[in-house]
Amino acid sequence: MARNQVLLHRAVGPDTRDCYLGGYDAICSLQGEIWHLCGVDNVFALLLSLFPDVREKTSDVSLPNKLIMFLFTMEHGLPFSAMAILFGIHETSAARICHAVLRTLADTISGWIYRLDRYATQKIFPECFKVNYPKCTLIVDCTEVRRKAPSDVRQQHVLFSSYKNGFALKFFVVIAPSGLIVFKSKANGGRCTDTHFVVPSEGFWKWLKKVTSSLQTKASQPL
Repeated sequence: MARNQVLLHRAVGPDTRDCYLGGYDAICSLQGEIWHLCGVDNVFALLLSLFPDVREKTSDVSLPNKLIMFLFTMEHGLPFSAMAILFGIHETSAARICHAVLRTLADTISGWIYRLDRYATQKIFPECFKVNYPKCTLIVDCTEVRRKAPSDVRQQHVLFSSYKNGFALKFFVVIAPSGLIVFKSKANGGRCTDTHFVVPSEGFWKWLKKVTSSLQTKASQPL
């Protein structure tokens, strides 16, 4: 150590670290943070571009933070009261923001789910499916989305999922090998099992017969 250097057992600043959620500006500055918090990465900018520019400012929460709040809630199933604490707003404001984002996304991306024909499906076939499942064109399964516990006892009975060990909504989905969702049913309660799931007709079975084969999970095989 040089003679002019002296070790000091003192520091400038607070004794403890301040812990807080810095919002969009802090999250996007760190690689992978949006993925860990919201479950999306590359499509975040795409989803953000779907929202119209509003000149009249009705809230001091920025549009990117509103989208993060909604995706955060969907990914981790946190109640609006917890989101209100994280973003420093009232619980009713958190609920209103999430519902508004949900309505906007439902209107703008509803056309993203469409039924591919056999030729289009095979053109975007992944290499792993070409080797192991060359004739598979569809993957049939049921998926669940967590939701807040309802206040009504009857709704609690219908929505409780033993698989999720909580309350959830269940959807019957059909996925192309490339990962595209080509069919989604209306929501059912989490108590509904995969084997007793009712799929709306809407020409679904007629369309399904046009494909060569499908890959099902063990739970959905009786379908």
